Formats: sequence, structure tokens, C-alpha cells
Amino acid sequence: MKLSLLRRERTATDGNPRLPVPSERTARFLLGIKTMLAASVCVGITGWLGLQEGYWSAISAIIVMQSNVGSTMRASRDRLFGTALGAVLGWVASPWGRYPLAFALTLLAGLLTCALLRLRNSARLAGVTICIVMLVQRSGAQWRIAADRFFEVSLGILVALAVSVLVFPQRARRHLQDGLAEEFLLLGQLLETIMNNYCTSPPKDPGPLKARVESSLRSNEALLKVAGSELITGAASTEGLSLLTDAGENLHDAILALDLAVHESEGDRFAVRIGPELGDLAGALVRGFLDVGDSIRKWQFQAFSPEIDLAARLRALDTRVAEVRHTGIGFPIEEILRICAVQLHLKRITSELQLLRTQTIRMVSSDGR
Repeated sequence: MKLSLLRRERTATDGNPRLPVPSERTARFLLGIKTMLAASVCVGITGWLGLQEGYWSAISAIIVMQSNVGSTMRASRDRLFGTALGAVLGWVASPWGRYPLAFALTLLAGLLTCALLRLRNSARLAGVTICIVMLVQRSGAQWRIAADRFFEVSLGILVALAVSVLVFPQRARRHLQDGLAEEFLLLGQLLETIMNNYCTSPPKDPGPLKARVESSLRSNEALLKVAGSELITGAASTEGLSLLTDAGENLHDAILALDLAVHESEGDRFAVRIGPELGDLAGALVRGFLDVGDSIRKWQFQAFSPEIDLAARLRALDTRVAEVRHTGIGFPIEEILRICAVQLHLKRITSELQLLRTQTIRMVSSDGR
């Protein structure tokens, strides 16, 4: 027996084209072009300046160049700090560079400093610079060796940043906004699939869709970490993007809990008796996810339309469940427990979605002042 829960609502794909997802192949191609350009500019500048080891600037530009501006700025910060720390420590300890114990202690000091400042990625860069300044034999004063290394690395970083910002700029903030819009679209599709599996035999495997949602969540989480490193461009604020990222995680957890609740529900008579009300609420929730996704893409947040009246549909479901429960018809205890669990998780999803809508409206109003 199949319970068609969403028969009164449009499905997640009806009239709602999928949001465009940037091509990974295009992103890699642009990254290659920008990396090549940055390294070539570094070679040209260092050649013009007559630097003997100017290749370090090209190496630095290649290392810090990332797929978007935020990631490039974050990598540049880590490399610049690590190089500066390594150059200073290596210069101070260079008179004792021939002693293994002195080298080991200097290296340990650099690694511990980065650990204390929670700059994990800077630690290995500081270590590399310490090795070069203390161990590589060159003529001239040690302070000059350290200063040259810092200048060469800094030049590479500045060139990489300039190319990242000026040539085909890819903003982590914009990618995150598009990613969050796609994430809520996928969450709506996952909810629709799970609710259509209720009382369905055989149920549709939501595994592939779960994997896509999980991938989207992790990708957006990574983008959020670097989006704060960029200068704010456009309407989307860091606080707003962070709010939506956290809300997506919470709603994902609630939907997964709902999926567990509907397992082994084939033939549930209780669910059939409340099918219309359950379908109305499920359909409205799916449309709510689509509405949030579209609002994120446009960065325009308003109250849900009357057709997405989640509170009214939730009350109707509660009333119907109470009526069926007191009709005197005997239902297996597992069916009663299952519908209670489904009802509880749908309430949580409804509450989270309504709260998110309220918070986003308040957030946009505050940003506009």
C-alpha cells in the first residue's frame, strides 16, 4: 500500500529548475590560468630586480593560489606568518646552526609558537624557513639571508593576491550563497523522499540523495571558514551566511531522525487515517525549503506565503492524530509509537524552518539600516 503524502502539493522539482552549480572543470581551468600568470609575473619581477633566488616568490605564489579569493587570503596569511616567524628565529639562532641541538630547539620553538596561536598551517612553513636560513650555506650576513627569504615570499604572496582579486575573481562568499541555496533545495527533496517512503512498499532508497546533501553541507562548511577572510561584497553578510549554515545542519539532523522514524512502516493503518493532514504538512514543508533556497539565492527574505502556513497545518495534524487515537479502533503499539515519533520530528522541522525565516527577515532588516 502506498500513502501519497504530497498529492496536494507540487513536488520539489515541479516548476522549480535546479540552481546552477559552478563547473568544477571550469574552476580548475581558471585556477590553472591564474596560477600560471602569478608565477610568471613573479619570475619577471625577480628577474628585473636581479634576485638570485627569486624562484621562491614563484613557489610561494603557486602554493597560496587557491580556487577563490577567501582561500587565497587565508593561505597567504598562514604562509606570511610562518615565513616571518621562521626567518626571525632562524636569523637569531643562525650562529649556532652547526649544532644539531640548537637547530632542534629553534625548530621546536617555531612549531610551538604556531600551535599556541592556533595557526596549524603556518607551522610547517615556519619549519621550512628555519631550515633554509640555518642550514643552507650562502655567503653574506645571516640577517640578509632571512630578509631576502621574507621579501621573496612576500612578493609571491602579493602577486598571488592581486591575480586572485583582479583576474577572474572567484568569491568564496558568493559560492557559499549559491551552495546554501542548493543545500536547502536538496534538503527539501530529501524530506519529500522520506515522507513518500512512509507506508510505501518497497520504499525508495534515499541513500544517493543523502550523500549529495552531506557533500553540500561539508562543502558549505569549508567555504564559511574562508568567506570571513574576504572583504564583504554584495548583500550577503558573514553573520547571515553563518546563520543559514548552522540552520542547515540542524534541519539535516532533524530530517535524518525522521528517516529513522519511518522505517518499517509498510501497511501502517494509523498513518493512512491521518494521510491528508500528514501530506498537507509534509508538502508545505517541502515548499518551505524551496522558498528558503530561492530567498538565499536572491538574498531577499519575506514571510512565507499563505500556502505555506506551517502553523495551521501542524495544528490540523495534531487535531487529526488526537481524533484517530480516541476513536477506539485498536492499532498496534508500534504504529502508535511510530506516528508519535514522526509527529515529533515534523514539529521540530517546522519549528526550525519558522525560526529561520524569522531570523533571516530580522537579519536583512538589520543589515539594511
